Amino acid sequence: MIHRFAAGDVKHPQINEIKKELNELLERLKGIGYQPNLSSVLYDDEKRLLLMSHSEKLALSFGLLSTDAGSTIKIMKNLSICKDFHIVMCGVSRLTGRKIVVRDNTRFHHFFNGACSCRNFW
Repeated sequence: MIHRFAAGDVKHPQINEIKKELNELLERLKGIGYQPNLSSVLYDDEKRLLLMSHSEKLALSFGLLSTDAGSTIKIMKNLSICKDFHIVMCGVSRLTGRKIVVRDNTRFHHFFNGACSCRNFW
C-alpha cells in the first residue's frame, strides 16, 4: 500500500493519529538529546513548526503506525533530505529498532540502530 503525503495535505483520514505519533517520537528523541537543526528551514519565526510538519516526517509516523514492528519502513522523496530529517531518522531507527530506507533525489539512505549507510555524508 502506497500513501503519498504532500506539504499541507491534511486530508488523510488518520492525520490526527499520525501527528500525535510524530509529536510523541519527537519528545522521545529530545529525551536522548535531539535538538532540531533549524538551518533546514528559511523562516526564523516558525522554524520548529515547519520542521515538525515536513511531509517525510509525517510519512515516517504513518509507516510506524501502519506496519508490523519488524518490517522496514520505506520513504521516497523527490528532493534531497535535510540535515534535521537525517538526524531524526538516525534517532528513530535507534529508538524503535526499525530499519528505515529513504530514497531522495540522489541516493538511498539505510538507517538502522542510529546510523546511516551514507555515514552522515551526502
